[in-house]
Amino acid sequence: MFRSAIVTSLMVIFVASFAYAGPSSNYVGVSAGLSQQTASSLTDRNGDSAELNYKKIGTAVSASIGHQFEIGLRVEEEVFYKNCTTDKFTYLTSATSVGSSAWAIGAMSNLYYDWYHNIDVMDDRPISPYIGIGVGVANVNMPEGSVNSIKVWNSGTDTAFAYQMSIGSGFKITKDTILDVSYRYFDAWDIKVDQIKTNFSNHNVLLGVRYAFK
Repeated sequence: MFRSAIVTSLMVIFVASFAYAGPSSNYVGVSAGLSQQTASSLTDRNGDSAELNYKKIGTAVSASIGHQFEIGLRVEEEVFYKNCTTDKFTYLTSATSVGSSAWAIGAMSNLYYDWYHNIDVMDDRPISPYIGIGVGVANVNMPEGSVNSIKVWNSGTDTAFAYQMSIGSGFKITKDTILDVSYRYFDAWDIKVDQIKTNFSNHNVLLGVRYAFK
């Protein structure tokens, strides 16, 4: 239900945006930064659950192409890569080091609202905060995981629905170039790897550049 509501809302706003015949511009962008993976629950086919914790910092990179509307809305297509390394596997009250990792590639359709959206207006206000939301798909890969040399799961991959929420700010550095600083919460769930159900969620701090063109 939650996923359907997000997708429906974005589709309505996307269509309304393109129906608006006002001045606009295109842009391309790249970003890179740090990713903090949240703890994941692991549930096997018998319903038994454990918790998987990750080491503090992973990496995230992305590339995008988008369209900026005069009304402040910005629509964007993005491809991304994220990775992280496992730390602790906790079952009942026992926590043990686990050797594995996780990484994901995927594509997102994003919608943003920029407060000072016109790049010419940014001559007087060079900083433009924004908020955004996106939906898409993530292909999550998990190599084999072992605890004390005992295999807990086999390597596997699964593709799942994903969404993200963003807050950030653009800083105009040249006539057509904007430095982008942002925070993103990303979540992909209902991931099934070797008969284990889990999720892939993370907090991301990114630094990027957007270049606008007509």
